[in-house]
Amino acid sequence: VINQKGIDPLSLDVLAKEGILALRRAKRRNMERLTLACGGEAMNSVENLTKECLGFAEDVYEHVL
Repeated sequence: VINQKGIDPLSLDVLAKEGILALRRAKRRNMERLTLACGGEAMNSVENLTKECLGFAEDVYEHVL
């Protein structure tokens, strides 16, 4: 789950417990790059979300510079 705005801490905890990565305050250009890299589709609402809209990443790494 990638969001341009905030995600409340409780929601982040629930997603993490289910093994779902959630990124908040992402820039629009970075979101566009992620949809290209992972094959997902940008959605404005969870009401329209389907399984086919989801992208996939085999591995996710965090690099601290």
